[in-house]
Amino acid sequence: MKLTVDTTAASAPTVKIEKVILAPAYMQGSFTSGAQTLTYSDPAGGARTASYTFTFSAADNANWGQTDTATMISFGVIADTGWAVKYTGVTAAVGDDYAACTQGAGNNNVISGLTNGKSYTLYVKGTADTVSVKLVQNN
Repeated sequence: MKLTVDTTAASAPTVKIEKVILAPAYMQGSFTSGAQTLTYSDPAGGARTASYTFTFSAADNANWGQTDTATMISFGVIADTGWAVKYTGVTAAVGDDYAACTQGAGNNNVISGLTNGKSYTLYVKGTADTVSVKLVQNN
């Protein structure tokens, strides 16, 4: 929440309360080399959206200890590189619609249905109430 008070008016002060759009700063997972900065588009319809494009590598994925390293990714959307505020807990498949993350959930986000060597784009959407993710395969 963002609270502003305007005391410049001759009459009583005006108080304005706004919900701040959530916009975690980084994403890190089995398909990244360290924390990747998320750059968001301007808010439209009450949401901000960032994307990250990568080519899936089952070999890189094995480093995160996935049970199915050949077809799934595991990742977190984080506010800073220290994982102090994280958005996780999603279990989804490639092509599913946005799924809402849980702040501070114990498990990373897991998306299945990937193919080794194919290009994908992960979308992160932030609103005033939720952080959501989805993964689409590129042509």
